[in-house]
Amino acid sequence: MIRRFIYIIILWISVSSCITLRSSDSQLQTAFAPKVTNYTPKIHRYEIEKRPVRYMELGNDSLPLLIFMHGAPGSLTSFKSYMKDKDLLKKVKIVAIDRPGYGYSGFGKAERSVEKQAAYLKPILEKYRPLHKKIMIVGSSYGGTVSARLAMDYPHLVDGVMFISSSLAAGAEKIYAISYPTRYPPLRWLLPRMIRVATDEKFAHEKELTKMEPLWGKIQVPVSILHGNTDVLIYIENALYAKQELKNAPVRMAIVTGKGHFLPWTAPKIVKKEMLIFIDRVIKYRSPAIEAKK
Repeated sequence: MIRRFIYIIILWISVSSCITLRSSDSQLQTAFAPKVTNYTPKIHRYEIEKRPVRYMELGNDSLPLLIFMHGAPGSLTSFKSYMKDKDLLKKVKIVAIDRPGYGYSGFGKAERSVEKQAAYLKPILEKYRPLHKKIMIVGSSYGGTVSARLAMDYPHLVDGVMFISSSLAAGAEKIYAISYPTRYPPLRWLLPRMIRVATDEKFAHEKELTKMEPLWGKIQVPVSILHGNTDVLIYIENALYAKQELKNAPVRMAIVTGKGHFLPWTAPKIVKKEMLIFIDRVIKYRSPAIEAKK
């Protein structure tokens, strides 16, 4: 019995080590080849404070820029179907990022600070700002948290934010009982590395979101909020809280009845429709300050 148990543990660790939810550069080149998207994908890497960051760009340089920010766990392929969508590619150039700790951005090494995550991704915004009049970010789940922090800390680099099922209100999310013991060895070692990163982020959420509470007024660009009313992971209170706090931003909120947390995959038609509306809102938007100078 003991020998069988040890065998099961070894097998589980071996299987877990293979679960990554990430694609290699060659796999990305194949998945997003010109015959699929009409564009050649470009994969980039850089290092900041000894942390690697990988991201991919796809589309027409003359269009506004849309950045996809995945949740936890995930990688830049989380929005794969949307990145290939011809209707979206007609309107925007797309960039997708491996957030710190995921994909090929230091896989398995968590960064609990949302402020630092935003700082690590700032060079991407700075790179594209001279090339695109409009830069907008779509963040799902915890990717929405990081997107909000980017808009708060670097408002001159962000022209719009869309939150999908995003963690935005401190303490308004589910933590399963099993998550507590698996934070520590030896149970921690049984988890895939991406789940360890997601768990580390999860237990830092409340503290990090509390730090962000005084900063919501800094967001003054168009915001779209999309949330399912039966989300049992990131509660609907997150959407309501964000709408309340975004006093200086034009906000569009859409609540999807009967849907839970995974809207990009369970309600793709609704998500695409709201993305297109969001893109048009950002493109057409002129800040009151700019209009007042005319």
